[in-house]
Amino acid sequence: GASGRGSPSVSRLAQRPPPIADGRPLPWGGAVEMTTTPARNHALLCQEVDTELRELCAECKKKFPIIKEYTERALHRIKAHKDVAEAEVAKGHADGLPEFPLDEVLRAILMACETFQNKIVLSSLNCLRMLILRGVVKDETIAIVINLMKEQAMNGDESVQLKVIQTVMATPARMTLLNEAVVEQLMQLLFVLHNSASASVHHTAEAGLTALAEKMADRAATEVGQLEPRPREEFDAIRPLIRRSSGPMPTVQPAPAPARLPDPVKMFYSFVQDLCVMADYDVSSLSSRYVVDAGERMRTGAREGYWLCTIKFPRPLCLDVLGTCVSAHPTIFTGSPECFTLLRHNLCTTLLKNLKGCFDFAILIRSISVLQKLLQNQALARLLLPELHVFMHIMIELVHADRSPWQRATSLEFLKSVCEDPQALVVLYEQGAANGPQPGQRTFLDLTTTLSKLIHQVCFNSGMDSASLLQSATGGGVGGVATSSSSASTGAAGGTGGAMSGTPSMPRTVANFGDLGRG
Repeated sequence: GASGRGSPSVSRLAQRPPPIADGRPLPWGGAVEMTTTPARNHALLCQEVDTELRELCAECKKKFPIIKEYTERALHRIKAHKDVAEAEVAKGHADGLPEFPLDEVLRAILMACETFQNKIVLSSLNCLRMLILRGVVKDETIAIVINLMKEQAMNGDESVQLKVIQTVMATPARMTLLNEAVVEQLMQLLFVLHNSASASVHHTAEAGLTALAEKMADRAATEVGQLEPRPREEFDAIRPLIRRSSGPMPTVQPAPAPARLPDPVKMFYSFVQDLCVMADYDVSSLSSRYVVDAGERMRTGAREGYWLCTIKFPRPLCLDVLGTCVSAHPTIFTGSPECFTLLRHNLCTTLLKNLKGCFDFAILIRSISVLQKLLQNQALARLLLPELHVFMHIMIELVHADRSPWQRATSLEFLKSVCEDPQALVVLYEQGAANGPQPGQRTFLDLTTTLSKLIHQVCFNSGMDSASLLQSATGGGVGGVATSSSSASTGAAGGTGGAMSGTPSMPRTVANFGDLGRG
């Protein structure tokens, strides 16, 4: 391309960082694990950086003599450092090793990047990535490095953006999550990359945001695990906001993170809260939602965050990352009443709006994914029983005949996953019955009644030859509703298939309910 060198392949972005000399690569977000002494490490680094800086010096020789001069100064300092490091390697120890001339190298890189010439910028980013992988970049300089990469990513060149992504992925988590200011800059960088016209850059930025969310959850979970256990009464005192009754929708009301939380937990709290704000469904936008193309609507955000006030991530991406935050470490929410309040009041409110006002398939499947992750964790499910009953009734309503086929099919897939999970059924039935006037039993009864009506409608009211359909289903060995009195007494036949087209697992669902009833 215009950069004069081949663009990095997309497949390489999905791989681990390549090894450098004697180092072994770690997963994304980790520096190279060195099997050599610090002196040997510095000698190898000097050799690698020297090669890139000489190439950079040759490119700037005619057009940018000032950059060439600063690059030559950095080369001179690197040569001196290399000589000392090699002498220490020959001695067999690392005593007296001077500090790597990082300031001179960074000054040359910053000046080179200000040219916005692709070939010069790529050489500079290669040098910067080596410095990060070798672990010589200091924590206090990481903000400058991220801001530099953001400026280069805004230039729009795909090869530069891919190189920026590689550099971000190589940066260890202790640096990218150093403080809120650094994280905010990193979010802005990922937002720029997410808005790239290149599909590979766009999707890789989404993966980078998900990986960053996992790292934030890891650090927050470690801090929450060190806190004193909080009594269950504190969680029970946090009242739910969503109800089944008709009325105005609750709103997501952002606020500063509680001051009593440790810094990593406050950062995670602010991040999840901003995702809820950006994913919050706006009823007023219903009339104008067809003005924007569907694909563009899924890629473009509509609301800024509270903490990340200059960022607008789209709703599908926010729901994806919210699911990651919930599933990575549910103990964050079950161990901290403040984080559980965030989950109950903000995340559940956002989920309710996206499920009730859903007219996009991409939104619905991501909302269902978040709901499944809440159900799969028993501790969270027991704390969120009132909300789960509301969500279950919404999903049951989506099965009704007046809904579109894709809404009915998606809802049935979710109900199928619930019916195949005995622990989820027990939580909905037994725990619900123990926390009020049998709300769990009502939800359970509504679910079985809805599925029974659906089976009757599809098999007997839609003009199909139901007798031959049932016979072929039971005789084919793939599962179906039994036709004889003896098989009817034991429920539906086993298997993974079904008795009607389009809903292959419904008879098995009925069988699961029958087994639970007999239990």
